[in-house]
Amino acid sequence: MAHCGKRFAIPCVLVLLLTANGATDFSTVEVTDTVSAINYNKRIIIFTAANGQTRKIFVDPTVPGLEQIQVGDQVVLLVTRSVAVNLKAI
Repeated sequence: MAHCGKRFAIPCVLVLLLTANGATDFSTVEVTDTVSAINYNKRIIIFTAANGQTRKIFVDPTVPGLEQIQVGDQVVLLVTRSVAVNLKAI
């Protein structure tokens, strides 16, 4: 299995405890997954984690180097989780 040094910024959703005054959270974690499938035309990659969990990611056209990624590569993903919540009585 080849190691690929490409890094992608991947948006995800984080569940956050709601408060009446609103709340925000923002965090970035580094995850190493294996590329299990690629659709170069649609710019979609399916990654598989060591525990078998899969994630399907659209790679924005502004991200260079997609053609260098191959099935079987290990890729470091920078996963950013963010949420902002503000509750208002109706």
